[in-house]
Amino acid sequence: MIKINTFDLKSSVADSVKEVFTIMLSMEMEPCTAELQTNLDGIKYVGAVSFAGEILGSISIHLSDAFARLITAGILGMDLDEIQDEEDVHDVIRELSNMIGGKLKSGFCDSGLPCDLSIPSITTGSDFEIEIPDMARHEHFAFCNQQHIAFVEVSVMMKELIQTPVPIKSAVNQIDTFDLKKFVADSIKEVFDMMLSMEMEPCTAISRSSLDGIKHVGTVSFAGKVLGCIRIHVSNAFARLITAGMLGMDLDEIQDEEDVHDVIRELSNMIGGKLKSNFCDSGLSCVLSIPSITTGSDFEINIPDMTRHERFAFSHQENIAFVEVCIKLAD
Repeated sequence: MIKINTFDLKSSVADSVKEVFTIMLSMEMEPCTAELQTNLDGIKYVGAVSFAGEILGSISIHLSDAFARLITAGILGMDLDEIQDEEDVHDVIRELSNMIGGKLKSGFCDSGLPCDLSIPSITTGSDFEIEIPDMARHEHFAFCNQQHIAFVEVSVMMKELIQTPVPIKSAVNQIDTFDLKKFVADSIKEVFDMMLSMEMEPCTAISRSSLDGIKHVGTVSFAGKVLGCIRIHVSNAFARLITAGMLGMDLDEIQDEEDVHDVIRELSNMIGGKLKSNFCDSGLSCVLSIPSITTGSDFEINIPDMTRHERFAFSHQENIAFVEVCIKLAD
């Protein structure tokens, strides 16, 4: 079996990007060298899919607003000035990232590295960064068509899987009967109590817009019989309070942003892991992706329509954490 450090990632990504753009848009994309931060000013779109299985990681495609709309017009057979519905752009970029990710997944599987693909997500805004933990391979590629640039970021590592048969229980065989509210609440309470000795209580009538300024969103995806993701949204102030508690430090000692990212990733991983265990115990076997974190003051994360898309809010004193779960059964 090939190891991830010998997998020809550069050729596989280039072939995937070229083939998808040619098939979908009759558009030639050529590798180029460019700096991500200096070329995507203003609003940008990041479509991403995660790998879960013997390979863990993700692939994301970064596009400017202008290029995203040009791609959307080409795929939908419309003039550029006809692209008015933002959801059309989201749908097209999700499908684009899903196809590119799917081709890379096939390359992994053909090389003896079996994995599943998560549903695609899309993040859009003018002020955000997406980070994932250190991987064995973390590579950036740029592709150009005339003045337009698409950046592709791939972060992958190997995971040795020991498959344990999961008993199928009769209590749950459909996702719409799964007691999502109870399991999410139990997971949140248990993790915050165990890791931080912090009581989290469900609350209502609060919107995510109450998280003003910089916010952090930790995300993990499910792949298998259950597809989807769970996200935890916290303000910068609450993220730093959580980090201080987790690391046993005073709040004013939290200076390194990477410490905050690591803690929120670990928090989302633990909460997602507990929900995954509940799915598996109910006969809905699935695997969990590595956690990612999105940080910024101006962004939204969207995924396709799911069978279940529910939001919950929890509070600790004046601090709020939002939990968003989007799931469906695999076809």
